[in-house]
Amino acid sequence: MKKYKKLIALSMMTAMLTSPAISFADSNMAGMDNGVLDSKLTVPAVIEQRELTKRDLEAIDYAKAIMKDYFGTELKSEDYILDVFYSSDYNDEQFPKDKNFRENISVSFMPKSENGGGGAYVAYYEDNKEIISVSNMNIDYEAKRKMTKEKGHEIAKEFLKDKTDLDLSQFTYKVFEESPYNQEYVMGDYYYQRVHEGIEYDGDFISVTVDLSTGKVVSFYQNYTKSLKFPDATPKLTAEEALKIAKEKFTSELKYVTSPSDEKRAIPVYIIDTAFGDAVDAHTKNIYYFGGPVTIEKFNMTPDEVSNLTKDIKPIKFKAENKGQAVEAANMLLKEVYGVELTPKVEYSEYDPNNVYVTYKDTKAKLEYYVSINISDNKALFMGRMPMYIEGMPYDMPTNQKPVINYKQAYEMAIKELAKIAPEQLKQVDFEQVNYVYDSNPYTPAEYYFTFPRKVESAEFQEQFIDIRINGVTKTVESIGIYWDDKKTFDSLEGLIKPEQAMEKFLSDKSMQLRYTLDYNQTQKTGEPVIKLIYSLVSKDGHYSGSYIDAKTGKYIDYPVMYAEPAVAP
Repeated sequence: MKKYKKLIALSMMTAMLTSPAISFADSNMAGMDNGVLDSKLTVPAVIEQRELTKRDLEAIDYAKAIMKDYFGTELKSEDYILDVFYSSDYNDEQFPKDKNFRENISVSFMPKSENGGGGAYVAYYEDNKEIISVSNMNIDYEAKRKMTKEKGHEIAKEFLKDKTDLDLSQFTYKVFEESPYNQEYVMGDYYYQRVHEGIEYDGDFISVTVDLSTGKVVSFYQNYTKSLKFPDATPKLTAEEALKIAKEKFTSELKYVTSPSDEKRAIPVYIIDTAFGDAVDAHTKNIYYFGGPVTIEKFNMTPDEVSNLTKDIKPIKFKAENKGQAVEAANMLLKEVYGVELTPKVEYSEYDPNNVYVTYKDTKAKLEYYVSINISDNKALFMGRMPMYIEGMPYDMPTNQKPVINYKQAYEMAIKELAKIAPEQLKQVDFEQVNYVYDSNPYTPAEYYFTFPRKVESAEFQEQFIDIRINGVTKTVESIGIYWDDKKTFDSLEGLIKPEQAMEKFLSDKSMQLRYTLDYNQTQKTGEPVIKLIYSLVSKDGHYSGSYIDAKTGKYIDYPVMYAEPAVAP
């Protein structure tokens, strides 16, 4: 599955910049002549189908030529499922493109099966066919390195010299500490960050990946803007002054996390939250918010208020001590929550044989439902629904939907629904929800998502929680999950250091680094790239020390298990 995940990630790299129209082609279809596609498209997912055009064929041919030029790889259309993305076909009034936006095209070659070899991906600008990204995924991920990472860097530099006209004097090579877990990984990744007057600019960069078992470059990506106006490189305050301003926004919160040495035990830690203070404008001396000005809305209920809200709710009771009972319980849950009765298909979870996983298909509504129940502890662990792909019947994805309920109404609805499915867990959670509304993003979601973490005494244990998605358009539940383990033990909250001591420890190895950043909020408003000079929080020695401080020893906790594997269905 590794090559599939890599291809999806590469496709999303372009899709995040633009959400283009999509077409998929199965080159096995009738109408193909010597690799030339002129048939209707079929799709491996819930995506649009349409006739291939001359434009599609030109894009596919150009991508093939690039793969041959860059990697010496010849691709045959009939060996792959092909998809083509066009940014020019996508326009959203809520997220307009700025006037300097360059339309792009991307083509993915996806193997028809896991044994069908690697895939490929090419993305380029439409105006001059300049390459944005190119990847050859025909890789043996189990292979061993046959050269050092330094040798791979020499290969990467030679590739950039031969295949691009990028001026590397405008970039600095970034050396990242390699995790012990990655030292045997066959890939070597090399990054170059753009600099201006000796100051790094985070908006432009280059990356090259080399297969260290073969010495071949397997991927290249660039994000480079030729015409940029940088503000004055002289800051109005020092790094020390910037840190003093920033730390006023930092918070130290007591929480539980799984012990790194004992997964059955949770220990108290202070988690330092820097989300709204880790950057300072080097000219105005104000806190810099990357998403633009933000309004924080908090919703909370006391246990008494929750009790009053849910007093008329009748919990759905069921018994599921074996597979048969679990299926009966799943059928009942489906009817109670979604009001439908369908034929179940039963599986056991590959993660836990005690999890009975039941799926249902409603071909008329083009929806698939799923319910997972653990027969070892008699719990509904996960249930939900999603659009179902039926070959030849593409799901009509709704557009421009607007919710008929607001965040607070959805919050109250979520608590009522959870009172049906998870009444016992609901008595042990923190009900506070924080909603961040960015001025730069007026988008109103069609769905609301709530997570209620488990609370032990006065500390949250975020690895265990119940969550729910509410459709704001239809006022219905999309999914409910129970991530819970009653067997977990919790250390006492006695003998803790003070929050101020934890903050002092966190700040002891931190400083502020001067850099340029693209102001997305102002860029969207003006239609021109707007760059700001800011100070951002970094570790003094470049080693990421994390933000978890042991609440008893005052020491950093390395690699805490933030999300222990939950006892849930896949």
